[in-house]
Amino acid sequence: MSIKTGRNDPCPCGSGRKYKHCHGGAPIAAVPSDDIAEALQRSLEWLDKMHSREFRNAVRELTFDLFWPDDDLPPEDVDENTWPMIFMNVNEWLIAQGDIRIGARWQPTVELLLGTRGPRLGPRQREFLGRLAEAPLRLYHLTDVRPGEGLTLVDALDDAKGPLEVRERSASRTLEPGQLLGARPIEVDDHLELSGALYPFSPLHASSVRASLDEFINEHQADVHPEDRPYEIALLIARAWFEQMLLPPPIPEIFDASTGEPLVPTTDHYRIEDREALEARLAACTELEAGETAVRHLTREIEDPRGMLAARHHDGPIKPVRGGKADSAPADLSQIDPETMTDLMSQVVRRSYANWADEPIPILDNRSPRELIATPAGLERVKGLLRGYEANEARLAAEQGRAPVSFQFLWDAMGIRR
Repeated sequence: MSIKTGRNDPCPCGSGRKYKHCHGGAPIAAVPSDDIAEALQRSLEWLDKMHSREFRNAVRELTFDLFWPDDDLPPEDVDENTWPMIFMNVNEWLIAQGDIRIGARWQPTVELLLGTRGPRLGPRQREFLGRLAEAPLRLYHLTDVRPGEGLTLVDALDDAKGPLEVRERSASRTLEPGQLLGARPIEVDDHLELSGALYPFSPLHASSVRASLDEFINEHQADVHPEDRPYEIALLIARAWFEQMLLPPPIPEIFDASTGEPLVPTTDHYRIEDREALEARLAACTELEAGETAVRHLTREIEDPRGMLAARHHDGPIKPVRGGKADSAPADLSQIDPETMTDLMSQVVRRSYANWADEPIPILDNRSPRELIATPAGLERVKGLLRGYEANEARLAAEQGRAPVSFQFLWDAMGIRR
């Protein structure tokens, strides 16, 4: 028969304390983890529990009033796989630089979370949220990827800033060198990490977002208070990313070099009225003369590339392109052995890039690689471009069943090491 220990009796554990102050007291609540990876999720759960209506209203307003690219785009038309990416970025924006209305007062979300009535957060988690609110969303060139380990980033808007080495295990498995990326690097302990939300841009959208940011910096930045400029830059990046995810991609215009007129794909349709006359004419000369009656023009089809892509977009959202892989099937190379194909491709690459080091390149802001390597950031951008070439070539070679062409000759021509 066991004897029940009284609350004022010595604790049976031998500590010398009264039972009510030792093992007889109320169970101690488990101390929450201080892992910074849980900081955002715990904050969002607290917001949804304690201020559910206000939290959901804030997310809705950010999504559809601040970022949504087209009022005529119904939310139900958005692919279900796109919504998790949208909400990840919107939720982080709300915490990092958004406001939430509590009662009659608007309050910065991060202040609400770090206030005395906020969620239970560990010291490192609180520090992380504070740094998140101070870390601006900026545009970066992704110049190196170490899968499962980290990334190298170069600020796309400030050449004076040196390369950033960022620890990133998850995104480094899918991102590739050469991409343009919106991100928030944050100092954690003795290194940099990405905050979580990412804004990768496809090649088609990279020039567009860069042009809009350059326009703001060169023409409108002076009219904006210095404290508000980081927010305006972040807003341009976020809106451009929403356009990429939800709208057909922009099409660069192609102009005729001699006339300066835009080129539009055109198809003419003809009916053969007199086949014998046509065959005789073609047999006699290589050109058709004006007034020819053997063929009658029927119709002309002018294909608008924007319309064509818009039609394709209805079949599903346009996703960021990883490395520019073409949608069309590769040419039939079955008649050429892999070794010969590699040799042929190597010759083409060397001819195409013969003057590469000294030619202005659009993706390098129309500067030449040799000009750009004068600064640490420029050198890293050139390396990133070369790594991008190599990643694309490795993928293409794998599809064609051949060995990849080496771009080492470009590294050697520049006199730079990997």
